Amino acid sequence: MLSIVKKALAVFLVCAVCLSLCSCSVFNSDIDSLISPPTPSGELGLIKRALNKYVGTEAEMKHPTDGEYLTPIVTRDIDGDGTDEAFAFYSTTEDTKITMHMAFISKKDGKWQVRNDSQISAVGVIRLSFSDLDLDGTLEPIIGWSLYGATDIKLTVHDLSGDVLIQRLEEQCSLFLVVDLDNDRIPNIFTSHLNLADKTAVAKVFTMTETGVAETGSCALDGDISSYSTPVVSTLTDGRPAIYLDAAKGSGMITEVIVFEGEHLKNAFIDAGTTVNSATFRETAVAISDFDGDGIPEIPLMTALPSNDVSSDKEYITRWCSFGGTDLFVKATALMNYTDGYYILVPEKLKSVPFTVTSRVDTKLRTIYLWDTVESRPTDELLRIRTVTAEEWDKNSASRGEYFEVTRNSDTVITAMISSYAGEQAVSVNEVKKIIGFIK
Repeated sequence: MLSIVKKALAVFLVCAVCLSLCSCSVFNSDIDSLISPPTPSGELGLIKRALNKYVGTEAEMKHPTDGEYLTPIVTRDIDGDGTDEAFAFYSTTEDTKITMHMAFISKKDGKWQVRNDSQISAVGVIRLSFSDLDLDGTLEPIIGWSLYGATDIKLTVHDLSGDVLIQRLEEQCSLFLVVDLDNDRIPNIFTSHLNLADKTAVAKVFTMTETGVAETGSCALDGDISSYSTPVVSTLTDGRPAIYLDAAKGSGMITEVIVFEGEHLKNAFIDAGTTVNSATFRETAVAISDFDGDGIPEIPLMTALPSNDVSSDKEYITRWCSFGGTDLFVKATALMNYTDGYYILVPEKLKSVPFTVTSRVDTKLRTIYLWDTVESRPTDELLRIRTVTAEEWDKNSASRGEYFEVTRNSDTVITAMISSYAGEQAVSVNEVKKIIGFIK
């Protein structure tokens, strides 16, 4: 009888293993549902138990998806008394409506207790950050909540009053950051909001006062865009704080520069009548970059080179421009090869004549030609540039031909070959080595 039981048990175990390996398991189990997050221990465990006691059941914890804090329970001493406070994120669902919560939990008589619970209609939490927005020595929690829309965030700012948190601001936006934009050494909150349906966009700046958080500036942004890149906080060339904001527009990109002029927030490149930014538009999605390494981003303005090859992608001259508050100034003019990772600074002798570039992606070869504007075709070849692996270049010196090494990094060698053209636009080996470098 015992043998029969053992055989039956063995058969059952084999079947169970087979079913667990089969993608069409009759149990239809979801592996994620079988994995439970680890139970917090120590102080976090005590905080979690205090939260569950407050909620009355096991809280469905949520965690920020971006930023410095990525756990559902965050501890931070926000009032500077040497003892941490806790912030716990969880959600509740009634019918189909999801409500997000941030419970504020602190110690009293040595025990963790929920002081108050902030609620907001949202589906998740994106980011938690802290900043002393009024310089009173207490950090204000700043939270970005995710909504259903692809570009929609709900921003809330909270302030510690006694032993509870008071919500001071609720603002819908597409992005936000903390920055001292008006240069008064007090942090501001910057937001931009893109309304895809109405094709409108606006930037706002908020400042914390004794009575709450007040809007202290706003300006229109180009609304005919689809998304924003991560904003860059820097300065204009005149030293004023500024936000550089790239935005996707069609298949191309624009850069908005937001700055205070006196007491007014200004978008430097918006047309006030049409609320369109055409001044910084480029046909391809090339982002701002600190091209010259001075700590201030340059804006790429791009001009397509002439070509009669409709089957290949356009090549561009990129003018990297800095902004001083009134005009754009060209800091560098370059041919950018993002595929192979290098740039070619355009020599002065080429800036005043038509030229073009052809590209062979398969052999990593680019060739610069003079351009005949009358016949619309390339004429004299000036220079060939090709990248090879360092290993290939070092091992095959006999096959280099007329190519010479321009520069290298640990993996790649940029090589070049000068043509037999000897006219005014001809370049020398030394010139080539000065104008070509790796993109950083």
